[in-house]
Amino acid sequence: MSSVSEQLTEAERRQRNAVATDAATVFFVLVPVSSMAGDSEGEVALFKGQKIAIEQALSRKSC
Repeated sequence: MSSVSEQLTEAERRQRNAVATDAATVFFVLVPVSSMAGDSEGEVALFKGQKIAIEQALSRKSC
């Protein structure tokens, strides 16, 4: 579980950085950088799903 949480935290950090960079670049050049470089949205969704699945499994087993 801690590995998934750590990966989720890192992916969320990268996504927040991408959002901040996009906001700045849209202000100056009207094109978000992540539209060309990509972002961590899919990765965040994957790790959130894994974390939820682990939490549900632990809850069912009363851990």
